[in-house]
Amino acid sequence: MRSLLFFAVLALAAADKNRQSTVIELSVPVGVPARVEIPIRQGFSPDSLRLYEEPSKALVPVKVDYRRPTAWLHFISTGSARYTATWDNVRMGETERLAAPAMVGSGDRVTFGRVGVRGKLSVGLYSHAVALDWDNDGDMDLIVASPDRPYNGTYFFRNIGTQAEPLFDRAVFLEPALKDLALGDVDGDGRIDATAAGGRWFADIRRNAFTQPRKFNLTREYHVGRDDVWIPTDWDGDGKIDLLNGVSDWCDYGWDDAFDSQGRWLRGPLHGYVYFWKNTGANAEPVYAKPERLPVDSYGSPAPQLFKWRNGAADLLLGSFLDFITLHDRADLTKSEQLPFRMDLEMIQPRVVEWHKDGRSSLLIGEEGGVVTLVLNEAPFGEKPRWAAPKYLEQMDPFVKSGSLSRPVAVDWNGDGTLDLVAGNSAGYIQWFENTGTKTQAAFEDRGYLTVGGKPIRRVAGANKSVQGPAEAKWGYANPTVADWDLDGKLDLIVNDILGEVVFYKGTGNRQEMEPARNIEVEWSGAPPKPEWVWWQPAGKQLLTQWRTTPEVVDWDRDGLPDLVMLNHQGYLCLFRRARKDGRLVLGEPERIFVTDNGRFLNLSNGRAGASGRRKIDLVDWDGDGDLDLLTDSNDGPIWYENRGDLNRAVLHPRGFITRAPLQGHNPTPNAADWNGDGKLDLLIGAEDGFFYFYDRRYIDSRKVQ
Repeated sequence: MRSLLFFAVLALAAADKNRQSTVIELSVPVGVPARVEIPIRQGFSPDSLRLYEEPSKALVPVKVDYRRPTAWLHFISTGSARYTATWDNVRMGETERLAAPAMVGSGDRVTFGRVGVRGKLSVGLYSHAVALDWDNDGDMDLIVASPDRPYNGTYFFRNIGTQAEPLFDRAVFLEPALKDLALGDVDGDGRIDATAAGGRWFADIRRNAFTQPRKFNLTREYHVGRDDVWIPTDWDGDGKIDLLNGVSDWCDYGWDDAFDSQGRWLRGPLHGYVYFWKNTGANAEPVYAKPERLPVDSYGSPAPQLFKWRNGAADLLLGSFLDFITLHDRADLTKSEQLPFRMDLEMIQPRVVEWHKDGRSSLLIGEEGGVVTLVLNEAPFGEKPRWAAPKYLEQMDPFVKSGSLSRPVAVDWNGDGTLDLVAGNSAGYIQWFENTGTKTQAAFEDRGYLTVGGKPIRRVAGANKSVQGPAEAKWGYANPTVADWDLDGKLDLIVNDILGEVVFYKGTGNRQEMEPARNIEVEWSGAPPKPEWVWWQPAGKQLLTQWRTTPEVVDWDRDGLPDLVMLNHQGYLCLFRRARKDGRLVLGEPERIFVTDNGRFLNLSNGRAGASGRRKIDLVDWDGDGDLDLLTDSNDGPIWYENRGDLNRAVLHPRGFITRAPLQGHNPTPNAADWNGDGKLDLLIGAEDGFFYFYDRRYIDSRKVQ
């Protein structure tokens, strides 16, 4: 694709109120998705952007991905060689938000396909959120950092609701992620400063934003792990601003493969320590004494905060890597209480916020999946806190998203003739998005989690069933496939997850509700195998294999029965062949029919224990030659293995990247289906950030991938 940009003042339709414009010269055939980058000055409003075909001046639907100092425009080419983009600053020029296509096909994040959608406020995998009145309109806005891939960034969410009923507009990119973002007054001037990992701080952010980074003048000699939160405070009451530094220390934990045969963890726990840096200088020119470690130890992620609910010194509030928060008495930090609620997800990042005007402290909590929860303290200042139920904050016009580590499956889930989206995620939930659009242009409605007995499906590791230890107690890593497994005419779910125990949920005909999980069983000729690092034994004929891998269901041998293709307990890609025996459907032992060009059995596992499994596969006829090829994950784009064999011996020849898709992190999941009704397989990729990225086949074929 070739594009040339020219800046000019153009004679557009009189209705266009924008003051800035760019001419785009483009050589892309009609109907093929285009992706163009244009430079943008600060203050740009994505809502204002309009794209016109030249010379007709016809308005072209466009999706805008703004990441200062550029914006990416995603649109379907009309075949014109020339377009004009116009735009303006926030609240100027064109202010109406137009609906963008849900799926353009040039690597764009999937949206709902209409405006006015309300959903959970969210960023990517992590959310480090702070609240302040950024725009001086009297209510709390949010700044949320997301230090993940690929949605890395620090984002502004403007409160378009009220303080009592907050509702936030969609994210505006500010700059790359400020990990462990927190607020405070570093230099004692009464203005709001920000701190971030690495000992960085930013003065008077309401005036300067994040344009003036500085570093604390100190040297640390203690271990700094995953967490690195800095809180400025006069900790010792001498009138000088000191520092608290909360860091994680996982050295005792070791992270991987340390259960004995009874499921007991043999290594230590996660640690989270807080260090006090006393300021012996002045606020304007601080000098920090040797740090003192405070007598507290949180589980892996302290995120220290000062919690003020009565007169006197504030208490110390600490988070955890799991789902709980503790409050430590300032008079004796060894005395603590766990707050009377637990979060739904892990990797929590609490921040104290004065949501009420009487100075009492409430909590803003970032969780895995990029969501942000508000927990209000309903007791007036001076009384012991009384906590409202945690409430997810909401935003307008979010992206389509399923937690983090989204695992998509395209399927006509409700039987209306259009493809819907079913997805698993790292929390263990399975979610479905109904396609309320057409076969050629999707639009989505979030129908929530699939359920059993009215409760969301969620299989998690608990204290001892993740090979990576008890810190992963609330993770599930659901990897679903949809098929009519029992041939009763209803769609079922087949799921592998954090346990490596492959199960199926029988469909009931009610698209929201499934029957309870049943083990997938194999007709083993001997004792059922398992990965050697799994401490428990398979139950009966249970299929217990490597964790977090895709269980792909296809009719491989074309006998009308659904077979299973997935990694076995050793990481080899295998066919589990289906048959009928005494009137029953049974599953045969794994057959290593998938080989490389040199005849070696194909092993896709990247290691043992925690490094094992994880691989995502899709079996489709990518090249249209009548047999099933293999698509797998990689950090830089899906890999295509062309099938040059037959049904008995599939010789899988690596053809390289299908398309470059730099969506690094946690095995981005490719899923191929015809989303626009043109008879060609397109590609949808679920990423670490929980979003879905769409690549139209016409876009893929128009680009040469080396």
